[in-house]
Amino acid sequence: MGNFRESIERIDAQFKNLQTQVNYSTIYLKSEAPIASIPELDCPLNLQIKETWESSTYAAKNMMFRLLKTGI
Repeated sequence: MGNFRESIERIDAQFKNLQTQVNYSTIYLKSEAPIASIPELDCPLNLQIKETWESSTYAAKNMMFRLLKTGI
């Protein structure tokens, strides 16, 4: 029973430590105008890079808005 209680106290201390770290965390966001789209090229690699870039910027924008909605 003593080991069980010790484990609970250790986990509780870790939890409180993590809460303190979160309380003092700061997130800085910088919003800029959208990046101009890359012109379509015949090379498949360039097309893949273009699509990947557009997908990444779209995902980053959505993540930023979700964070703002949650109040972070």
